[in-house]
Amino acid sequence: MFFPEIEKVTGQAGIMERNVEQHHAFHPGMESWTQYTSECVNGLQNFDAARFKNLIDQFAPQLVTHLADEIPTLLALDNYDIAGVKNAWHKFEKHVQKEADVVSLIQEPLPV
Repeated sequence: MFFPEIEKVTGQAGIMERNVEQHHAFHPGMESWTQYTSECVNGLQNFDAARFKNLIDQFAPQLVTHLADEIPTLLALDNYDIAGVKNAWHKFEKHVQKEADVVSLIQEPLPV
């Protein structure tokens, strides 16, 4: 959601394409880790520290590269309409908060 808004603000199609590609590289591994941790929290799996670490190790290198590469990309947005960039960010924050609120409503409470 954020990246297309940045393209509109900057008028530069594909300005965030490298970031999108990097998201695609680490997202499947992060999803596997998220699913495993959710299953552990909900009692569907027994926690296994080695598996937990292995799942993280599968996407961590791509995520670390992405986070390092994204810093100069985001800093370069200062060369564009910064008010538009901030507005795009605020839209993104609202979207993320709405999604987080929905997720918290559908998650089962932790066992006591």
